[in-house]
Amino acid sequence: MTKYVISMCLVIANCIGLFAQTDKYENLEEYYLTYTIISNVKAGSFNMNLGLCEELFKNEDYTIQKGLAACVISFAAEGDTINAHKVINRLTPQMKYALAASDSIVGRLIPDAVCPQNKADQYNKYLADQYTIIFIEDQGLFKSDGTIILDEETTEKLNNQGYGHLLEEARNLPGTEINRLNLIKIRSLIAEYGIPSVDKVGHYGMYGIYLTILHSKLASLEEFDSFVKENFSSRKYGYMVDKKKVAKKLPQIYGTQGQYDAELQKTIFYEIEEPEYVDCRRMKIGLMPISHYAKNLSINEEDVPKQLNCK
Repeated sequence: MTKYVISMCLVIANCIGLFAQTDKYENLEEYYLTYTIISNVKAGSFNMNLGLCEELFKNEDYTIQKGLAACVISFAAEGDTINAHKVINRLTPQMKYALAASDSIVGRLIPDAVCPQNKADQYNKYLADQYTIIFIEDQGLFKSDGTIILDEETTEKLNNQGYGHLLEEARNLPGTEINRLNLIKIRSLIAEYGIPSVDKVGHYGMYGIYLTILHSKLASLEEFDSFVKENFSSRKYGYMVDKKKVAKKLPQIYGTQGQYDAELQKTIFYEIEEPEYVDCRRMKIGLMPISHYAKNLSINEEDVPKQLNCK
Protein backbone atom coordinates (compact mmCIF):
# COMPACT_ATOMS: atom_id res chain seq x y z
CA MET A 1 0.00 0.00 0.00
CA THR A 2 2.77 2.43 0.92
CA LYS A 3 4.34 2.13 -2.50
CA TYR A 4 1.16 3.35 -4.18
CA VAL A 5 0.99 6.35 -1.87
CA ILE A 6 4.63 7.22 -2.59
CA SER A 7 3.93 6.81 -6.29
CA MET A 8 1.07 9.31 -6.09
CA CYS A 9 3.29 11.87 -4.36
CA LEU A 10 5.97 11.44 -7.03
CA VAL A 11 3.42 11.84 -9.80
CA ILE A 12 2.02 15.09 -8.46
CA ALA A 13 5.34 16.59 -7.36
CA ASN A 14 7.58 15.70 -10.29
CA CYS A 15 5.51 15.44 -13.44
CA ILE A 16 2.93 18.09 -12.64
CA GLY A 17 5.62 20.10 -10.93
CA LEU A 18 6.36 23.77 -11.12
CA PHE A 19 5.78 24.36 -14.78
CA ALA A 20 2.53 22.60 -15.71
CA GLN A 21 -0.46 24.08 -17.47
CA THR A 22 -3.32 24.97 -15.13
CA ASP A 23 -5.92 22.23 -14.71
CA LYS A 24 -9.30 22.99 -16.31
CA TYR A 25 -12.25 21.77 -14.25
CA GLU A 26 -15.82 21.77 -15.46
CA ASN A 27 -17.14 22.92 -12.08
CA LEU A 28 -16.58 22.78 -8.33
CA GLU A 29 -18.17 19.34 -8.11
CA GLU A 30 -15.58 17.87 -10.47
CA TYR A 31 -12.82 19.75 -8.64
CA TYR A 32 -13.88 18.40 -5.24
CA LEU A 33 -14.32 14.88 -6.59
CA THR A 34 -10.82 14.88 -8.04
CA TYR A 35 -9.24 15.81 -4.74
CA THR A 36 -11.36 13.35 -2.79
CA ILE A 37 -9.97 10.60 -5.02
CA ILE A 38 -6.41 11.86 -4.50
CA SER A 39 -6.92 12.05 -0.74
CA ASN A 40 -8.20 8.46 -0.70
CA VAL A 41 -5.04 7.32 -2.50
CA LYS A 42 -2.84 9.10 0.02
CA ALA A 43 -4.82 7.41 2.81
CA GLY A 44 -4.55 4.00 1.13
CA SER A 45 -8.35 3.79 0.74
CA PHE A 46 -8.22 2.57 -2.86
CA ASN A 47 -11.49 0.62 -2.80
CA MET A 48 -13.38 3.81 -1.98
CA ASN A 49 -12.28 5.25 -5.33
CA LEU A 50 -13.71 2.62 -7.66
CA GLY A 51 -17.17 4.16 -7.80
CA LEU A 52 -15.82 7.70 -7.54
CA CYS A 53 -13.59 7.20 -10.58
CA GLU A 54 -16.52 5.88 -12.58
CA GLU A 55 -18.46 9.00 -11.59
CA LEU A 56 -15.53 11.17 -12.65
CA PHE A 57 -15.29 9.54 -16.07
CA LYS A 58 -18.88 10.32 -16.95
CA ASN A 59 -17.24 13.42 -18.37
CA GLU A 60 -15.56 11.86 -21.41
CA ASP A 61 -13.43 14.99 -21.84
CA TYR A 62 -11.91 14.78 -18.35
CA THR A 63 -8.14 15.26 -18.67
CA ILE A 64 -6.93 16.25 -15.19
CA GLN A 65 -3.76 14.19 -15.00
CA LYS A 66 -3.46 13.87 -11.24
CA GLY A 67 -7.06 12.66 -11.05
CA LEU A 68 -6.48 10.13 -13.83
CA ALA A 69 -3.27 8.94 -12.15
CA ALA A 70 -5.04 8.50 -8.82
CA CYS A 71 -7.65 6.34 -10.53
CA VAL A 72 -4.97 4.23 -12.25
CA ILE A 73 -3.34 3.63 -8.88
CA SER A 74 -6.69 2.78 -7.27
CA PHE A 75 -7.75 0.34 -9.99
CA ALA A 76 -4.33 -1.33 -9.96
CA ALA A 77 -4.29 -1.62 -6.18
CA GLU A 78 -7.66 -3.36 -6.29
CA GLY A 79 -6.55 -5.71 -9.07
CA ASP A 80 -8.75 -4.14 -11.77
CA THR A 81 -6.13 -4.01 -14.54
CA ILE A 82 -8.76 -3.66 -17.29
CA ASN A 83 -10.01 -0.32 -16.03
CA ALA A 84 -6.48 0.70 -15.09
CA HIS A 85 -5.40 0.25 -18.72
CA LYS A 86 -8.40 2.22 -19.95
CA VAL A 87 -7.33 5.18 -17.84
CA ILE A 88 -3.64 4.80 -18.75
CA ASN A 89 -4.60 5.50 -22.35
CA ARG A 90 -5.76 8.97 -21.26
CA LEU A 91 -2.47 9.90 -19.59
CA THR A 92 0.18 12.19 -21.01
CA PRO A 93 3.66 10.75 -21.70
CA GLN A 94 4.95 12.60 -18.62
CA MET A 95 2.37 11.01 -16.36
CA LYS A 96 2.84 7.56 -17.88
CA TYR A 97 6.54 7.80 -17.16
CA ALA A 98 5.97 8.94 -13.59
CA LEU A 99 3.74 5.95 -12.93
CA ALA A 100 6.02 3.51 -14.74
CA ALA A 101 9.01 4.74 -12.74
CA SER A 102 7.26 4.06 -9.44
CA ASP A 103 8.16 0.90 -7.56
CA SER A 104 4.73 -0.71 -7.72
CA ILE A 105 2.46 -2.90 -9.81
CA VAL A 106 1.41 0.26 -11.64
CA GLY A 107 4.85 0.48 -13.23
CA ARG A 108 4.46 -3.03 -14.65
CA LEU A 109 1.29 -1.96 -16.42
CA ILE A 110 3.25 0.62 -18.45
CA PRO A 111 6.49 -1.23 -19.34
CA ASP A 112 7.35 0.86 -22.41
CA ALA A 113 6.90 4.35 -21.01
CA VAL A 114 9.66 6.76 -21.98
CA CYS A 115 10.67 9.82 -20.00
CA PRO A 116 10.00 12.89 -22.19
CA GLN A 117 11.82 15.24 -19.86
CA ASN A 118 15.41 16.37 -20.14
CA LYS A 119 18.00 14.30 -18.29
CA ALA A 120 20.62 15.83 -16.04
CA ASP A 121 23.39 15.26 -18.61
CA GLN A 122 21.55 17.56 -21.03
CA TYR A 123 21.64 20.54 -18.68
CA ASN A 124 24.23 23.27 -18.49
CA LYS A 125 26.25 21.54 -15.78
CA TYR A 126 27.65 24.70 -14.21
CA LEU A 127 24.31 26.52 -14.04
CA ALA A 128 22.44 23.40 -12.90
CA ASP A 129 24.90 23.02 -10.01
CA GLN A 130 24.74 26.70 -9.09
CA TYR A 131 20.96 26.79 -8.96
CA THR A 132 20.51 23.34 -7.42
CA ILE A 133 22.72 24.17 -4.45
CA ILE A 134 20.41 27.15 -3.87
CA PHE A 135 17.56 24.65 -3.53
CA ILE A 136 19.59 22.54 -1.11
CA GLU A 137 20.52 25.53 1.03
CA ASP A 138 16.91 26.71 1.15
CA GLN A 139 15.43 23.33 2.07
CA GLY A 140 18.19 21.64 4.06
CA LEU A 141 18.62 21.40 7.80
CA PHE A 142 22.07 21.27 9.37
CA LYS A 143 23.03 18.75 12.01
CA SER A 144 25.30 19.59 14.94
CA ASP A 145 28.33 18.31 13.02
CA GLY A 146 27.67 20.80 10.22
CA THR A 147 26.41 18.31 7.64
CA ILE A 148 23.20 19.10 5.82
CA ILE A 149 20.21 16.77 5.63
CA LEU A 150 17.19 16.64 3.34
CA ASP A 151 14.39 14.13 3.26
CA GLU A 152 15.51 10.67 2.15
CA GLU A 153 13.62 10.73 -1.15
CA THR A 154 15.06 14.08 -2.26
CA THR A 155 18.58 13.08 -1.21
CA GLU A 156 18.32 9.89 -3.26
CA LYS A 157 17.12 11.77 -6.34
CA LEU A 158 19.86 14.39 -6.02
CA ASN A 159 22.45 11.64 -5.82
CA ASN A 160 20.95 9.80 -8.79
CA GLN A 161 21.04 12.98 -10.88
CA GLY A 162 24.67 13.69 -10.08
CA TYR A 163 24.11 16.41 -7.48
CA GLY A 164 25.24 14.48 -4.41
CA HIS A 165 28.48 16.44 -4.12
CA LEU A 166 26.49 19.64 -3.58
CA LEU A 167 25.24 18.33 -0.25
CA GLU A 168 28.80 18.69 1.05
CA GLU A 169 29.24 22.18 -0.43
CA ALA A 170 26.09 23.79 1.04
CA ARG A 171 26.76 26.70 3.41
CA ASN A 172 25.70 26.46 7.04
CA LEU A 173 24.29 29.95 7.60
CA PRO A 174 21.14 31.44 9.18
CA GLY A 175 18.10 31.28 6.91
CA THR A 176 17.79 35.04 6.41
CA GLU A 177 21.47 35.34 5.50
CA ILE A 178 21.43 32.42 3.06
CA ASN A 179 18.34 33.91 1.44
CA ARG A 180 20.05 37.30 1.05
CA LEU A 181 23.18 35.76 -0.45
CA ASN A 182 21.26 33.51 -2.81
CA LEU A 183 19.18 36.41 -4.11
CA ILE A 184 22.43 38.18 -4.96
CA LYS A 185 23.63 35.00 -6.64
CA ILE A 186 20.44 34.63 -8.68
CA ARG A 187 20.66 38.23 -9.90
CA SER A 188 24.32 37.73 -10.86
CA LEU A 189 23.69 34.48 -12.73
CA ILE A 190 20.73 35.92 -14.63
CA ALA A 191 22.76 39.01 -15.57
CA GLU A 192 25.61 36.88 -16.91
CA TYR A 193 23.81 33.87 -18.42
CA GLY A 194 20.27 35.05 -19.06
CA ILE A 195 16.90 33.77 -17.87
CA PRO A 196 17.15 30.15 -16.64
CA SER A 197 14.73 27.42 -17.64
CA VAL A 198 14.08 23.83 -16.65
CA ASP A 199 15.74 22.77 -19.92
CA LYS A 200 18.96 24.46 -18.86
CA VAL A 201 19.14 24.00 -15.09
CA GLY A 202 16.70 21.21 -14.28
CA HIS A 203 13.77 20.89 -11.89
CA TYR A 204 15.75 21.38 -8.68
CA GLY A 205 17.58 24.38 -10.09
CA MET A 206 14.35 26.14 -10.97
CA TYR A 207 12.75 25.13 -7.69
CA GLY A 208 15.70 26.66 -5.83
CA ILE A 209 15.10 29.97 -7.59
CA TYR A 210 11.38 29.88 -6.86
CA LEU A 211 11.76 29.03 -3.17
CA THR A 212 14.43 31.65 -2.60
CA ILE A 213 12.23 34.34 -4.13
CA LEU A 214 9.14 33.13 -2.27
CA HIS A 215 10.97 33.22 1.07
CA SER A 216 12.29 36.75 0.53
CA LYS A 217 11.00 40.13 1.64
CA LEU A 218 8.44 42.29 -0.16
CA ALA A 219 10.98 44.27 -2.20
CA SER A 220 12.38 41.09 -3.75
CA LEU A 221 8.91 39.65 -4.28
CA GLU A 222 8.04 42.76 -6.26
CA GLU A 223 11.35 42.67 -8.12
CA PHE A 224 10.87 39.09 -9.35
CA ASP A 225 7.09 39.21 -9.81
CA SER A 226 7.08 39.10 -13.62
CA PHE A 227 9.84 36.48 -13.68
CA VAL A 228 7.81 34.10 -11.49
CA LYS A 229 4.59 34.81 -13.37
CA GLU A 230 6.21 34.06 -16.73
CA ASN A 231 8.35 31.07 -15.77
CA PHE A 232 6.30 29.08 -13.24
CA SER A 233 2.81 27.63 -13.06
CA SER A 234 -0.21 29.72 -12.09
CA ARG A 235 -0.39 27.66 -8.92
CA LYS A 236 3.09 28.66 -7.86
CA TYR A 237 2.50 32.28 -8.79
CA GLY A 238 -0.60 32.22 -6.58
CA TYR A 239 1.58 31.66 -3.52
CA MET A 240 3.59 34.73 -4.47
CA VAL A 241 0.47 36.84 -4.92
CA ASP A 242 -0.62 35.93 -1.39
CA LYS A 243 2.83 36.50 0.09
CA LYS A 244 2.81 40.05 -1.28
CA LYS A 245 -0.72 40.70 -0.02
CA VAL A 246 0.18 39.53 3.48
CA ALA A 247 3.38 41.58 3.45
CA LYS A 248 1.26 44.64 2.64
CA LYS A 249 -1.23 43.71 5.40
CA LEU A 250 -4.00 43.13 2.85
CA PRO A 251 -6.39 40.15 2.62
CA GLN A 252 -4.88 37.30 0.64
CA ILE A 253 -6.53 36.02 -2.55
CA TYR A 254 -5.92 32.26 -2.59
CA GLY A 255 -5.63 31.31 1.08
CA THR A 256 -2.09 29.95 0.88
CA GLN A 257 -0.78 31.72 3.99
CA GLY A 258 -1.42 30.73 7.58
CA GLN A 259 -0.30 32.18 10.89
CA TYR A 260 -0.06 30.98 14.47
CA ASP A 261 -2.39 32.92 16.75
CA ALA A 262 -0.75 33.00 20.18
CA GLU A 263 -3.94 34.10 21.90
CA LEU A 264 -6.01 31.28 20.36
CA GLN A 265 -3.03 28.93 20.54
CA LYS A 266 -3.61 27.50 17.08
CA THR A 267 -2.82 28.10 13.44
CA ILE A 268 -5.39 30.00 11.39
CA PHE A 269 -5.52 31.50 7.91
CA TYR A 270 -4.44 35.05 7.35
CA GLU A 271 -7.48 37.10 6.34
CA ILE A 272 -8.86 35.98 2.96
CA GLU A 273 -10.71 38.21 0.52
CA GLU A 274 -14.27 36.92 0.04
CA PRO A 275 -13.37 33.65 1.81
CA GLU A 276 -16.62 31.96 0.76
CA TYR A 277 -15.38 31.99 -2.85
CA VAL A 278 -11.74 31.12 -2.28
CA ASP A 279 -12.11 27.62 -3.78
CA CYS A 280 -13.40 29.16 -7.00
CA ARG A 281 -10.16 31.10 -7.24
CA ARG A 282 -8.03 28.16 -6.12
CA MET A 283 -9.64 25.90 -8.72
CA LYS A 284 -8.81 28.32 -11.54
CA ILE A 285 -5.07 28.25 -10.82
CA GLY A 286 -4.75 24.58 -9.88
CA LEU A 287 -4.55 24.72 -6.08
CA MET A 288 -6.19 22.02 -3.97
CA PRO A 289 -9.45 22.87 -2.13
CA ILE A 290 -9.00 25.03 0.94
CA SER A 291 -10.30 22.25 3.23
CA HIS A 292 -7.58 19.88 2.00
CA TYR A 293 -4.88 22.52 2.21
CA ALA A 294 -5.91 23.42 5.76
CA LYS A 295 -4.83 19.96 6.89
CA ASN A 296 -1.32 20.66 5.57
CA LEU A 297 -1.19 23.75 7.78
CA SER A 298 -2.76 21.94 10.77
CA ILE A 299 -5.71 24.32 10.68
CA ASN A 300 -8.85 23.05 12.41
CA GLU A 301 -11.92 22.25 10.33
CA GLU A 302 -14.01 24.88 12.14
CA ASP A 303 -11.51 27.55 11.02
CA VAL A 304 -11.87 26.69 7.32
CA PRO A 305 -14.25 29.06 5.48
CA LYS A 306 -17.44 27.48 4.16
CA GLN A 307 -17.68 27.61 0.39
CA LEU A 308 -20.39 28.81 -1.99
CA ASN A 309 -20.84 28.01 -5.68
CA CYS A 310 -18.83 30.23 -7.98
CA LYS A 311 -20.38 33.51 -9.05
